[in-house]
Amino acid sequence: MSNVSRSLASAYMLVFRSMNLAMKRKIWAMQQDISDVDRKKWFVFIDTDTFIEWDNLLELLAHLDAKGRVYIGSPVWLPRLQYAHGGSAYVLSYGALEALNSGALHDPSRPLYSQYGLNTSALCCGDEALARVLSSKGVHLRGYWPMFNGEIPATVSFGRDTWCEPVISLHHLNGKDMERVAQWIEEWRDNTRSAVSLLGFIGGLPSASAPQTESAFDIIH
Repeated sequence: MSNVSRSLASAYMLVFRSMNLAMKRKIWAMQQDISDVDRKKWFVFIDTDTFIEWDNLLELLAHLDAKGRVYIGSPVWLPRLQYAHGGSAYVLSYGALEALNSGALHDPSRPLYSQYGLNTSALCCGDEALARVLSSKGVHLRGYWPMFNGEIPATVSFGRDTWCEPVISLHHLNGKDMERVAQWIEEWRDNTRSAVSLLGFIGGLPSASAPQTESAFDIIH
């Protein structure tokens, strides 16, 4: 690898680690600029190759308190820390976002303001950075694997762990793959008269193709 390539790779990783927290700063600022009635209750973060079964997700969120400090997703385990795997999607409540931005805030003109004072250079990714700052605020991940799932349909495990678990997310799907999964879910509901699509049955879908690499986020009310 040339020096230029190494520099570009290093720059990409720096952005990759730092954009997560900076995004939360921006979202919080946006929320403060609108009226209370228009503020969002839930914030759902996904990659562009993440499939979300919105009905199942909204059903889960209906049983949770958006004013509480809710941080849910598929856990990745580190010593003394769990963080939500971004590709599997994760959710923050308004209460969790408020906690993240509570307390003494750094002067915007000082270094690391966008990172809540955390030096992310030694961390694996922005997902870990988010969990570390949240943990310092008393907000800890509640794991909901396998409902939040990082697999494609063809590699979803088949057994007791997944048999009766609702599908909330799948990862590494392109546009056509997502269309196939969405169609399967509609057919499942028509055939079973069930509003809940189950993860254990989705493994029979055609194999997904290569994942995309872009990342994005979405917000739901």
